[in-house]
Amino acid sequence: MIKVKYILLTLIIVFGMLIIGGKKIHAQEVTISNGIYTIKSAMDESLVLDITGISKENTANLEVWRNNGGNNQKFDVRSIGDGYYTIRAMHSSKYLDVEWASTKCGANIQQYGKTGGDNQIWLIKSAENGYFYIVSKNSDLYMDVEGAKKESGTNVLTWVYNGGKNQQFKFELCHDMVEEGVYKIASSLDYNYVLDVEAASTENNANVELWQNNNGTNQMFRIKKAGDGSYTISPVHSDKKIDVYWGRKTDGTNVVQYESNNGDNQKWYFRSTGNGNYCIISKCSGLCIDIDWAKIESGTNILTWSYNNGANQEFKLIPIDETVYAGRSAEFKREHPEIKVGIDVSKYQGNIDWNAVKNDGIDYVMVRAGFRGYGQSGTLNEDTKFEQNVIGAREAGLNVGVYFFSQAKDYEEGVNEAEYTLSLIRQFDINYPIAFDTEESSSPNNTGRADNISVQSRTDATRGFCETIENAGYDVLIYASSSWLKEKLDLSQLEKYNIWLANYTGATQENPLAKPSKYKGNYVMWQYTDSGTVNGINGGVDCDIYYYLR
Repeated sequence: MIKVKYILLTLIIVFGMLIIGGKKIHAQEVTISNGIYTIKSAMDESLVLDITGISKENTANLEVWRNNGGNNQKFDVRSIGDGYYTIRAMHSSKYLDVEWASTKCGANIQQYGKTGGDNQIWLIKSAENGYFYIVSKNSDLYMDVEGAKKESGTNVLTWVYNGGKNQQFKFELCHDMVEEGVYKIASSLDYNYVLDVEAASTENNANVELWQNNNGTNQMFRIKKAGDGSYTISPVHSDKKIDVYWGRKTDGTNVVQYESNNGDNQKWYFRSTGNGNYCIISKCSGLCIDIDWAKIESGTNILTWSYNNGANQEFKLIPIDETVYAGRSAEFKREHPEIKVGIDVSKYQGNIDWNAVKNDGIDYVMVRAGFRGYGQSGTLNEDTKFEQNVIGAREAGLNVGVYFFSQAKDYEEGVNEAEYTLSLIRQFDINYPIAFDTEESSSPNNTGRADNISVQSRTDATRGFCETIENAGYDVLIYASSSWLKEKLDLSQLEKYNIWLANYTGATQENPLAKPSKYKGNYVMWQYTDSGTVNGINGGVDCDIYYYLR
């Protein structure tokens, strides 16, 4: 009788252990927010889950290894509903997988391409001590460090619940490292809508809202490391900090701008959502930047809210070239992002440091490709610095157009100058217009071959050049002074071509529009001075702005 009782008691204990190990009784199911994690062993937190050999191949083994920060030790943990998750190795984009979908104790865990099977789905359950169990949906068996060995290279497999620390793991969120720089912060719901400081205010407590992208500097944010894995986010137009109002830690707290105070309410973590977007999380509250009610409308409020796995908490960081807002024209460019700032150069500027030019905020350059001599023979000549300038400017990341100094006397000579220009640029990536430069020659007493031709002849020469360039697939401009345009050309015959106006009004690089041209005709590019200064160029240089078909 005693033996029977003992056997029954033993069966009850074993059965109880199995039930306790089941997903419904032993531990509470928990919600882990989507993100990138290092998964640490409770036996020794310096040991973490690791894909052996940093392999990207199917069936590569899961093991524990000393934490080295490698991407093979980082896992994208993502909810699929009902408490279940997929766990994907960041270095390979493959999923943690029970080999052959085995339901036996001791089944190996590996990485494998997505199959959608239950052997790639995991229940995460709290051990109620800061650690978690990871349970295969396929078998209800627990992720287990084999033999509870505290050694790098120890295998990880599935096993019946035993309550040991070798079955307990800590999920440590990896706050993604974002490169410092200037960004637009666009909603994943619609990338045309971005974070914006209301009315471009520079005042403390000005509201952060959603607004349709307009390229304003109140929609551009400088992201800088705060030294502890967090970042500050500063609107470019005000240089204040994005701030959680009064440092409140409750859902629905407003997001504003405020002068720097070095508080945690002005520090933010970026967490990758695994699809190129980020959640932006307040250091002071742990709450996420959130678009109120997920409304994609200009003026929608931005606040902080508990993580909800919603797209209204996901944002794309769109980098802005900070050099665009550098140099003497920086403030002008902030106020007029639709206008491009440029220069035009020839051999007379000598050797140019094009990286310095780019870093001084210049957007584009018009390079002289060549010229026709003003003597009666009218030979066609390449500018001796043409190739050097084009190559240097393009390598520095500048937009490049070209111009040809004309002395054409009729339509055919205009065509010839265009064909010569096309032969010079054919091997280069010219992405801005090609200009016909018509003006007085530098010959003594203005006796150049085209200085005194008729208005009609000059108009014909201009038309011959422009038609040839346009037929070759390039945009074309006519460069001339305001007086030359009025007196030396019949613009009624050239209406289809855009004008590059030369007119010096005393305008400065800081704000050319403060002293605008009084020329009444239409023009898309304006050369406003011949005595500008730009880093990388010795001496004065012609400065221009481009209105993009204003």
